Amino acid sequence: MDRNVRHYDITDPLDAFQFVSILLRLGRHGVELRARFDEKKDALYKNLRTSTYTPWSKLAQIDGKGPQDGISEAG
Repeated sequence: MDRNVRHYDITDPLDAFQFVSILLRLGRHGVELRARFDEKKDALYKNLRTSTYTPWSKLAQIDGKGPQDGISEAG
């Protein structure tokens, strides 16, 4: 799980600066994601209320009750 994970030694000023810059970018990205979600959430909630439940577990797929070829009926 630790592969491709950047480690920072925040006692080193350069690493601390790089870590803080990444936190700032993550914060900005979170705000952008929230705005995009707010634009589409009404359509998502409407779709969730009107669509039927399709089991997606591996057991349901084996039994033939789940979505086929990774595509659900809800679209």
